[in-house]
Amino acid sequence: DGRYEEVYEQDLYDLAYNFNQNKNNAGKFLEKYPQTNILLMNKKYFNENLLNNDWQKAYEDEISIVFIKKDIFKKKYTKPNYDKNYYAKTKYETNINFKKL
Repeated sequence: DGRYEEVYEQDLYDLAYNFNQNKNNAGKFLEKYPQTNILLMNKKYFNENLLNNDWQKAYEDEISIVFIKKDIFKKKYTKPNYDKNYYAKTKYETNINFKKL
């Protein structure tokens, strides 16, 4: 939808894209952005050689794989609810207090 073009510089987008697609010096993304804590990757292109021992797999399904830095990794995570009606019913159940305009 084009929103990323307004938020991210082309260089960052290219690095992230190449990393996720395992193309053109894919490892440069983590070299340039070592503060990255979470990686959501497409399994189709995933290359475990891009990651060092600092990463722990947190989730995997038939399409995606998620890695989290070991120093912030928790032993247990709550899997998302896949019931689309759940989100429609609970989307306003937050601690956010909206102001009336």
